[in-house]
Amino acid sequence: MPQDLPSVSGFPYDIFISYAHNDNQQVNEEIKGWVELFYNSLEMTLRQRLGKKRNVKIWWDQRRLKANTKFDHSIAEGVEQAAIMICLNSQSLIDSDYCQLERAAFVKKSEEDPVPLVLDHQSRMIPVHLYRLHFEDWPEEFDGLTGLPIYEPDRGGMSYPMLPRDTKFIYRIRDLAEETVTILENIATLTETLQGSTEKQDLAEEVAVVETTEDHRGTLFIGEESRALRQTKIQLIEALRKRGYTILPKEPLPFERIAHETAVRECLAKADASIHLMGRKPGEPFDEDDQVFPNLEQIRWAQEANLQPLVWLPDGLTLDQVSPLSYQTFLRQLEQGSALSRSYRLEWAPPEELVSLIDDHFAELKASRQFKGKVLVDLHAKDQPEVLDLLKWMDVQGIDYWLNPVEEEPGKRLALLEEAVSKVGQLIFICGYAQKAWVESRLQAVCQLIIEQNLAPKDLKVLILPPEKTKEAYDFSDWHFLNLEVVDHSTSQELQPTILEQLKIKSSSIPVRNSVEQAPKNPYVGLRPFDEEDSLYFFGRRQQIIELLDRLYQHRFLAVVGASGSGKSSLIRAGLIPLLRAGYLAYGNQGWEIATLKPGQNPRRNLVKAIADSLQSLAEAPTLEQLELDLERDGVKALIDPLRTLMETQEVNFFLLVDQFEELFRFAPEQAGEEQAHQNAEAQLFISLLLDLAQTPELPLFVTITMRSDFLGDCARYIRLTKVLNASQYLVPRLSAVQRQQAITGPARLSGTPLDAALTETLLEENPSNQDQLPVLQHALTRMWVQVMREGMARPIGVEEYERVGGLENALSLHLDELMAGLPDDDVQLTLRLFQLLTSADKAG
Repeated sequence: MPQDLPSVSGFPYDIFISYAHNDNQQVNEEIKGWVELFYNSLEMTLRQRLGKKRNVKIWWDQRRLKANTKFDHSIAEGVEQAAIMICLNSQSLIDSDYCQLERAAFVKKSEEDPVPLVLDHQSRMIPVHLYRLHFEDWPEEFDGLTGLPIYEPDRGGMSYPMLPRDTKFIYRIRDLAEETVTILENIATLTETLQGSTEKQDLAEEVAVVETTEDHRGTLFIGEESRALRQTKIQLIEALRKRGYTILPKEPLPFERIAHETAVRECLAKADASIHLMGRKPGEPFDEDDQVFPNLEQIRWAQEANLQPLVWLPDGLTLDQVSPLSYQTFLRQLEQGSALSRSYRLEWAPPEELVSLIDDHFAELKASRQFKGKVLVDLHAKDQPEVLDLLKWMDVQGIDYWLNPVEEEPGKRLALLEEAVSKVGQLIFICGYAQKAWVESRLQAVCQLIIEQNLAPKDLKVLILPPEKTKEAYDFSDWHFLNLEVVDHSTSQELQPTILEQLKIKSSSIPVRNSVEQAPKNPYVGLRPFDEEDSLYFFGRRQQIIELLDRLYQHRFLAVVGASGSGKSSLIRAGLIPLLRAGYLAYGNQGWEIATLKPGQNPRRNLVKAIADSLQSLAEAPTLEQLELDLERDGVKALIDPLRTLMETQEVNFFLLVDQFEELFRFAPEQAGEEQAHQNAEAQLFISLLLDLAQTPELPLFVTITMRSDFLGDCARYIRLTKVLNASQYLVPRLSAVQRQQAITGPARLSGTPLDAALTETLLEENPSNQDQLPVLQHALTRMWVQVMREGMARPIGVEEYERVGGLENALSLHLDELMAGLPDDDVQLTLRLFQLLTSADKAG
């Protein structure tokens, strides 16, 4: 985000922070003071909220001022040039003459401004209360304003500022950022209206001048050539200059080797591309004894500068005609792709086609670099204060960066993330106060996105920030299948030049298995459902998962309904839950407590047991029996109170999954009478508890059920459940052709063992849209993958393996034959019966 971006409001400064320096004290073990952490968090949240649109400009005084310091010109100027004043209200601020002068100057300037102090019922002066103070003691400028409390009471009745990085603090900062953006945008709208059309016309004329004078196409470095190609080079340079290219070097290069390399590297640093003309001879060497040729060295240096040099040879020239041998060997290595493969382009063409060839090469490079210098910084709100220093360094360096969005709605947030990932060449995942598990979930989501959307290769890094951690806390060796670089900066509070150098983009890569690593995990799960541990290989359901997140965000209760074998449980366990852990639903807490249960024959007790198990990490965890007694006496409050303690003390969100909800109806006794009435009452109570838990908006508590669609009619007998289902039900759809292809090819690509295109086409044709065949498809893919790994084949899995496992139709039966070979007859019959029970469905599904 370059520094020359305009402010959001149109004022020189968007925000002026007025505070008493006594309030900028160090917090616990933090190096920065409270006010500085507040400023860092606010600016970071605003940068994330505003995205790539504009740069927020905040003025705050970082000096340590004495009580008798005069109200100096720089602060007065900051006050008068700010669109908004945020006052950190405390007794120290009330007692400060200096802060009084700041408020008075802001009010006076607002009276002279065309933009009023109160705009659309919102004041441009925002009090932020650090302590609970009686409103009669507030400064008179706060009359009629409520402000934003950012304090919490302690047990003695006193109050104190919320601790930075606490979840409550994070949410208050976000609320303040939202209010601030609304005011700034209203100011900007009014300012544009007041300015009228004159300024817009001036701007249009300036743009027109730029457009008519801008004819610079790019900068090209033209390498050394042999004597035989000198005239060709002269003609080429003349033609390229006419087409708007700047040519380097502009003067003859020194021939002494060290001076020559220095001059060439300086040119390459300024160039957008490099062109190298090769002939039968390489030209004169630096030294007759060493036989090191300048034009060959220049190609290597251009590769190191990531310029992807274009190496041209005359059409009709064969490498057998080239000499000496060292020159011929170098060109053969380029031809075979063994010399830094893919970092150059080798072309044979007639001289008259050189200009068009360079135009095409330059256009391709330009297109591929649209994202290459851009960076996405992915961070948790707890790491905002530290990351701001990194962003300011990027500002100075002119690095174009994105920040992970902080949109409330998960669907919008993921759409913005997808847009950002598609436009950058590097992703930096921040691991500071954020837990390693959170970072890994973010990393997984991005890797799946890159593969599923077939995005361009990325340079992936994890930046370890303070506080200092154990090695296990930032050990990402489990991600050995990625070209992932971990940069450790956890022991220093200041950004070091060596760390910044490591963060620079070096190479782009897609997730791919390294040939020297240990044997990879089978990426296909076979007949069993996907679980959370398989989520990395769960492809083809991205849009469905986003829709689930949006429903859960809107209603806090979600019913996932589908036919038997439609993948309901897999969708939740391997799809939804990993994105919950990655922070795409709840904003503040980074951890999740996941409780799962099936209703069974005693649904209420199973619910209480699932919650009791989740509470075991509390210092005074209630027992199952205690919870049951409390539930009888206090109702759902007996469950909510300890859950509240869990979420607040351990900063976690809570997700309750009730799988196979239809068991509530399947286990109901068939006979009428008192037993039936009791069962209905138990079911009613169980449903009420679930809905009451989901309707606790002050807590990050979410409830999801999965149920077979043929039991929907049974829900109608429960009026409250029916109303909720009508709003929050999600019917699992069949996979589209594109989604089925992603489900088939994605796991293989991630494991580094791709599928042959012919096999993919065969699988899509034989399994067009049959949802029930998805487990069978996974089973066949599992068998093929095992076969290739066992035989150590260094090629994609193909149709040959598919036929050997029996295809979709016979893969199960062939596998069963293998398993039963050599078993006694009695065991064969038992195994056959069990297998039929596991793989067959009755009329009810």
